Amino acid sequence: MIPLENWKNNNPELVKANNLKAAEKRKGKNNGFAKQINIFDKDGNLKFECFGNFENTCKEYGIPHQNLKISLTRNGEPIYNSTYGKSIAKKFGKEEFIGWFAKYKNKDENEK
Repeated sequence: MIPLENWKNNNPELVKANNLKAAEKRKGKNNGFAKQINIFDKDGNLKFECFGNFENTCKEYGIPHQNLKISLTRNGEPIYNSTYGKSIAKKFGKEEFIGWFAKYKNKDENEK
């Protein structure tokens, strides 16, 4: 019988393929540890549901990811809400996102 360490050293491609398959299974909804992140507009209407990382969704729809990430860490504080924030939003053409926020979905809501 070949010791596991020797097998890994002799078959690096197979080990890499297995690791990629395992990582693919853990992405998004398939990852039991991924938290669901909800993105809301200024009126509190749910716009997007993301699992784990929401950067790709933001890039796809032109949503300011970095600002929503800060909103998420501040428990749903609206983005571009201050006078300065509104001027920045105007400057970069993100006026439609004033007041948007991101929050983790509560565990109680996930179980329903």
